[in-house]
Amino acid sequence: MRFLVSIGHADYSVFTREQSPYWQAKFWDHTRKQWAACVSTKVKKTSPKREAEKVAADLLRQGILAQAQNTDIGFLEYLASFWQPAGDYCRLYIQNEGKAMSSVYIKTAQGDIRLHVATYPQFKKMRLADLTTRDLEHWLLWARETHGISGDRVNSCLKWIKTALAQAAERGDISADPSKPVKQAAHIATEKGILTQAEAAAICALPLTDPRRQLAVLLGLCCGMRRGEVRGLKYGDIEDGLIHIRHNYVPGDREKPPKCGSTRTVPFGAAVGACLEAVRATARHIAPDAYILESLQRDGQPISATAFTAALEAVLASIGIDAAEQKKRNLTFHGLRHSFVSLGRLNGIDDLTIQTLAGHKSGAMMSHYTHTAQAIDFTAAREKLAGVWTRRGA
Repeated sequence: MRFLVSIGHADYSVFTREQSPYWQAKFWDHTRKQWAACVSTKVKKTSPKREAEKVAADLLRQGILAQAQNTDIGFLEYLASFWQPAGDYCRLYIQNEGKAMSSVYIKTAQGDIRLHVATYPQFKKMRLADLTTRDLEHWLLWARETHGISGDRVNSCLKWIKTALAQAAERGDISADPSKPVKQAAHIATEKGILTQAEAAAICALPLTDPRRQLAVLLGLCCGMRRGEVRGLKYGDIEDGLIHIRHNYVPGDREKPPKCGSTRTVPFGAAVGACLEAVRATARHIAPDAYILESLQRDGQPISATAFTAALEAVLASIGIDAAEQKKRNLTFHGLRHSFVSLGRLNGIDDLTIQTLAGHKSGAMMSHYTHTAQAIDFTAAREKLAGVWTRRGA
């Protein structure tokens, strides 16, 4: 009786190419049953074949197949796997920082890649190992000129790409980082639009048809509060016509102190007071630690960050500023803080007071503003601010 003996495939093979002066080596992947890597041994063809075979054996022991599996991956596939909470990068972040990476940060990266990188036709079938600096520069031009996204959005996408490729190069998955020479797109700052005094007064004089939305807008306009500070505002923060700004509720459902340590106290007038009472009258929870603008869908949580855009659009429309005009003038919720500062100065509030009320603290001026809150005459400030929200000057 005859027996058939199965002979395994060789781990590697060395050979020569006419166009190269060196012996080449290719390596067999026994799992995928295919040649998975092909490299130069750097051994000259004039040298004995056994020297090239020795180099190939060393490369195999050093893990060239594992490297080949990483570089054989598609560029888009690599980006998608890199920006996953369970991916190596995000897990190492936990080890290094002692906390998980923000879910919002990861989702933003995933969204940018899906919408603005994966949609570039030339990236569809490109391998990670084949990506070049020129490919990335062509993508950047396409993103601005054809895809039509802003310079800021391009730079955001480029940040996700650069982070992923830097890690790939550091681990040896690719020989060099092709994104390193790629420069960011030019940033063209867009000035935030502000409201006129007449428009501000008109908002304050609106009937309370939608107090929750109106309160969100008034806290930005009349108190200079940031969006996260409005979200984090609690009933225990209100006291005798004053708002103690102590909380900042940020994306990712986390409560933090106000930005740059700008815990502060601001006075509020009749319009804000009336809105507060109207919201309180229908609130589910009014305990000191309850959020004033509580979500109607998530019990015990503040309204979503996206609710502010809808609130501002509705309030502005109610005083005659339609969507087209809002876009043309770049009227945003953050711009309400600019209105607060500009109109406050226009009505005679000194710079030191208005900067402190708004919580503007640069590193250079931090010490200058440290104790100013103790010297503010809140009654005088309230009276001057009242003039802003009641006078209908141009």
